[in-house]
Amino acid sequence: MGFTKIITEETKTMVLKNLVITGLISCLLFLTNSVSYAVSTNQYLNFNIGNGSEVSVENREVANLIGEISTYLDKKQYDKFISLTSGDLNSSFSDLFLGPDSYEYRKKNIGLWNLNRFKTINYKQVSNDQVPRSSVNYNDYTEYAELVTYYVCCDITTKENNSDMCSGMNNFIFVFGKDNNGEYKLLQWSQHIIKEMQESNLASVCEIGALKNNIINGRLDGTALGSKKEQSWKYDDLAKIENDPFYCPMPSQIRVKIKGTGEISTVDFYYYIKNVLPNEWTALADPMESLKAGAMAVKMYGWYRCYNYKYYGMGFDVYDTTVDQVYKAGSEHERSTEAINAVAGIGIRNASGLIFETQYNAHDQKQHSGYISQIGANSLADKGYSWVDICNYYYSNSNKSTGNISSFDYYSIWGVKNKFELIMKALLD
Repeated sequence: MGFTKIITEETKTMVLKNLVITGLISCLLFLTNSVSYAVSTNQYLNFNIGNGSEVSVENREVANLIGEISTYLDKKQYDKFISLTSGDLNSSFSDLFLGPDSYEYRKKNIGLWNLNRFKTINYKQVSNDQVPRSSVNYNDYTEYAELVTYYVCCDITTKENNSDMCSGMNNFIFVFGKDNNGEYKLLQWSQHIIKEMQESNLASVCEIGALKNNIINGRLDGTALGSKKEQSWKYDDLAKIENDPFYCPMPSQIRVKIKGTGEISTVDFYYYIKNVLPNEWTALADPMESLKAGAMAVKMYGWYRCYNYKYYGMGFDVYDTTVDQVYKAGSEHERSTEAINAVAGIGIRNASGLIFETQYNAHDQKQHSGYISQIGANSLADKGYSWVDICNYYYSNSNKSTGNISSFDYYSIWGVKNKFELIMKALLD
């Protein structure tokens, strides 16, 4: 009996200790969950916008939407993710995940099929006039009300690092607008070189520092610098992470989204230019110098888009419509091809030495507007302007270039680069 009593007392003591420990653990778990919930809630609802004030009640809908986008992508609930988008973005992601070629896209890890994990880290609302015109064309979304733009930082894990995306911290521009039902939808998801974002006060220096370790193929944010030429450049100098043609060779191919069919067509870049120019300029009637200026604009626009993803995660670089450039396979014209060949091997860059989005349209444009006027180019050519003069007239001292633009011989640039790489390879071997 005495022995049994001792065991019983010891057992009571142990049980009491276990109860105390269990209680402490429960309290800690409760506190941890409360903190986690508070952090999560703060991340998605009570964040600060650019001027430091708390986000308005109206924009809490957008904040929740960003949280839902992150959750659905991380859980691979693509149908629910698609329901949060609208317009061209909706149709493109529908084609990617649900279209007839979706099995092939999934097998090849095309676009967002390459995602393994996705987590939103932070974000901030930015004023629409703060966003570079090369990043967002708000005229594309006139059917939506109350357009708002967000700078979003995400932590991504990919199935494989490829030309479209890589694991690590990635920064995006999200554009939201209210549809006919009065609900906010995601209208644009794009990604641009981090240096451009910083110059527009979208990204801070500390964000660039945090991203420095995530350079893949010479490019931050998972966007490659030579990928279309199947090259693998790696640099650790942030000054080189930019649209410098030395590090951004003209692509050998470009991926075109055929809007009528939903197909993504990968075509030779030269073939693409030849089948865009006659659909943007009048090959048979326009003056040759105007056609040459058009050839340069068409070439450099496609070139720029191959490195600055307006359609992130969708698996293509440009649409085949006026949203980008009108591409029609088999529409090549002898005279426009003559103009393209006349400026072969030549590119243009801005006063900073960088390639830029060479926009143009049919409207009248003022000098230094940043847009080539197709009608105006014809008039200038008739007055004796060369193609270089025409490009200078519209792009120099504009929002595309702080000073005069200049031409460069990209064949000679890459020749030096390739020679240097061969020497380095020989030394290392």
